[in-house]
Amino acid sequence: MQVIAGRLARTCLMIIACLSLASRHARADEPSAPASRCIPPESVTVQVAPFADKRVAERVAREIASVLETMPSAPCWRAHDPPRGPTIHIEVRWPDAARARVVIVATTSRRVHYGIRELDLQKLPRDGIPLAVAVATDELLATIGEQLGQDLPPSPVPSVLPSVEAPRSTPASTPTPQRFAFGPAAALDFVGPRLTLVGPDAQLLVPLTSSFALALRFGTRASMEPKRDTSLRTSGGWLAGGTLRIGPSGPRAGFAVSAGVDAMSLKSVGPNESFVDTLAVGRVGLSAYTAITPSLRLTADAYVGGAIGRIHGMTDGDRGRSAGEGIAAGGTLGVAALF
Repeated sequence: MQVIAGRLARTCLMIIACLSLASRHARADEPSAPASRCIPPESVTVQVAPFADKRVAERVAREIASVLETMPSAPCWRAHDPPRGPTIHIEVRWPDAARARVVIVATTSRRVHYGIRELDLQKLPRDGIPLAVAVATDELLATIGEQLGQDLPPSPVPSVLPSVEAPRSTPASTPTPQRFAFGPAAALDFVGPRLTLVGPDAQLLVPLTSSFALALRFGTRASMEPKRDTSLRTSGGWLAGGTLRIGPSGPRAGFAVSAGVDAMSLKSVGPNESFVDTLAVGRVGLSAYTAITPSLRLTADAYVGGAIGRIHGMTDGDRGRSAGEGIAAGGTLGVAALF
């Protein structure tokens, strides 16, 4: 019995020793825990180059700041340089009118991580540019974070990055929103060989599309002809008309060609009688404006046309002669507020 008990004890001891040895080998084969740990960056700087529209550059900076705030640990990566985090520099450039370039440089005590992402802006509306740049920045930051988590040998610092430059030409943009324009103008009209009229106009521009607009005007007129005691003359009256304008418009200046009709109702007076004549004037012309402020324009119009009808005046008692037929011409100069 003693012999059997001794053999059983030796067998148990051998089994225990084998299990212990196997456990040691298993622990040796297990991968070691990563030495890196999640730490925030030491500093993050963002630089956005000037853009044709200042508001776009400001929105890009705000969108990138929002991306940084929403990243874990504001932001946090696994790096092999504890306790100090990397220094992150984010730069947005505009190489030309249709491209944006995001450059990120992450500097640690061991190496410099450098990444570039380019975006095509041609098919993006201007309102979508800030979000697109922020998404590209987020993706590039994630790539940099993966590089920071790799235990790589030190690398030399790259050469100094080129300075930030504004685009040479205006980036692609959405069409300028059309706005109503209303304001006063000083008008001068010539009707036939004898009738000269001056007066104020109220003008309203109603945009129909990006290239078409309806221009309306209403005003009073006074005759420039001298008063005579023995002659029938036109003293003045009112004018109303409208034209269709065709032409491009922009935020700073624009021009258009126009065609339309004016209706004039003018009073003729004489020593013994007075009466009112109504005259229609068909007209074609040119219109232009230039911006004084973002909400105020200087406007100018010139036209030529033909009088359709009769106005009696300067007849020296003979009403059979007409002063209102023939070639008509004129123009206006005014200001208009946008709303």
